[in-house]
Amino acid sequence: MATIHDRKGGRSVELLIPFEHMGKTVDVIHVKPILFDHTLRWQQGEFATSLALLAVLTGERETTLRMLRYPDADRVLATMFDMLPAAIQADINTGQIPRGPNGARPAAPPPDEAIDPGAIAPEEPEEPEESLRGIDDA
Repeated sequence: MATIHDRKGGRSVELLIPFEHMGKTVDVIHVKPILFDHTLRWQQGEFATSLALLAVLTGERETTLRMLRYPDADRVLATMFDMLPAAIQADINTGQIPRGPNGARPAAPPPDEAIDPGAIAPEEPEEPEESLRGIDDA
């Protein structure tokens, strides 16, 4: 199984041990390209954990990512870590996740089981905000 780089800066990790979760077969984890916006949001304390950051970068729920088996968990985390800027890597290595204003951590999202399955969960936008448009258009 391979880790595939796409031309937009993302990577896909084909899982050695696919699994089923919430009626969906998970056999690959796609990691979106890291934007400067992700770095700024990390520094502002918008991510409670590195798993929360991974969830945003993959578009997967945290509960789905928690179901990764080894060695797939190591492979996905290593792929994300390899893509991160050095400052975020250093924070994760030292366990220093930035806090928001007034030293507050963002509230942890409710477990997936508490989410109404009929409701549409907010997701990371496919396209960057208007102010970020053009950085990949070359």
